[in-house]
Amino acid sequence: RMLPNTEHPLVSFGQLLEGEVPSRREELIYRNYMPPPVSPKSCTEKFSIDSVLLRVALYKGERRQAEYEVYGEQTLLDLRRSLSCATTKILKWQADELKRQQVENTVRRPSESALFYIEDVVYLCGEEDLAKPLLEWLSRRSTACPPTRDMADTSFEDLQLQLGKQYIFMHNGDCEHTLIFTRCWLTEHTADRRRSLYPRLVWQAKDGAAKCHVCDKLAATWEVHGDKLADTSPCFLCEQCRYQWHYARVSEGGHALRSDYQVYPVIT
Repeated sequence: RMLPNTEHPLVSFGQLLEGEVPSRREELIYRNYMPPPVSPKSCTEKFSIDSVLLRVALYKGERRQAEYEVYGEQTLLDLRRSLSCATTKILKWQADELKRQQVENTVRRPSESALFYIEDVVYLCGEEDLAKPLLEWLSRRSTACPPTRDMADTSFEDLQLQLGKQYIFMHNGDCEHTLIFTRCWLTEHTADRRRSLYPRLVWQAKDGAAKCHVCDKLAATWEVHGDKLADTSPCFLCEQCRYQWHYARVSEGGHALRSDYQVYPVIT
């Protein structure tokens, strides 16, 4: 039976050896899957020709992940619903997999709760108040706390923004990103003003699949943490190298050789 290792921040789906050594056939294999693009629903409703258009870039650390276009009448909540990252995919997959295996679910699911910090104002959505730890910390330091507002009640026309300045977007507890507004212009007569198209994804980074650290040829399908025999942690392995390294030959029973590490599927 496959059990999660709850000592790690993420749930490991490696085998926990108890009594009989498990076979590799019981190991979970998750293959990368890229969903097809979804076309926006046809809609004839258009926003005003006098609206302002903005381009905003989403960063994780120093890496630019995506760029979106929004129009002035849209709210911050509209933008928040379009923003996503690998953390959301991983949390959803782990929670669904634990439910499928009927294992007690200790992993949080992706939440709609999020936070924007723009020009000394905190904008919130969802049931979880992500600003509470920050406000409590500022209060203990006798520092003035920034005001909080609802994303759904704040449009981009209500904001005073600076192009090129870094703002904060936080979701899924403490997954933090940087937002930078890069362009601002008036709507042109030739622009497609259908509301259903916005926020519009206009650029997205291509996530090249990580190569296996052993063969350096095939795409990695497993991420291994805490393996004492690996050169690095995490160590990325393709399916073939993973089983050659961690399992005995099929003729010898195909059992797991060790259990002193955590392993996670590579999800893209």
